[in-house]
Amino acid sequence: MPPIDTAQVIKDAREELRSWVANRQHTDKRIAELRILLRSLVRFMPEETVRQQILAEVDTARRKAPSITEAITQIVSQSTKPLTSTDIREQLEATGFDVEEYSQPLATIQSTLQRLVEAKKVSRDLAPDKTVLYAWDREEASRSARRMKAFYGEK
Repeated sequence: MPPIDTAQVIKDAREELRSWVANRQHTDKRIAELRILLRSLVRFMPEETVRQQILAEVDTARRKAPSITEAITQIVSQSTKPLTSTDIREQLEATGFDVEEYSQPLATIQSTLQRLVEAKKVSRDLAPDKTVLYAWDREEASRSARRMKAFYGEK
């Protein structure tokens, strides 16, 4: 049996992972669009029982993120540019995260970002127009990875 080319296996697995993630993001976006469309149009249904059935279907189609902190962390860490809290809210909605669960979604996002800044996972900066921008702290993530490797005795 020929030796396994570990580097090639890793390369292939990463490519497949990227493909599946892109597919999931496309699917989640389309589901979010359809949920918005159905919630908007269902009020024109004359029959209450049909309307309630459609709303129940829309509700079960919602993809629930484990937490808003994890959803925001994913968005900020995957972004190639700094984001405003409004950008983050829009991306949460685009991925199907139900921000309607919160009475003040933007305030919730901002307080979550503040906790991530305090935990040194996210950095905060001001744009020239004084807009607050948030970015994943890649340096801190690298330091954490080095600490983990050192802890486990890896090079």
